[in-house]
Amino acid sequence: VLCNLVLHLVIMNFLG
Repeated sequence: VLCNLVLHLVIMNFLG
């Protein structure tokens, strides 16, 4: 779902 996709993108961004 979209929520999962957004969460993944946020995590990847946070990890850099």
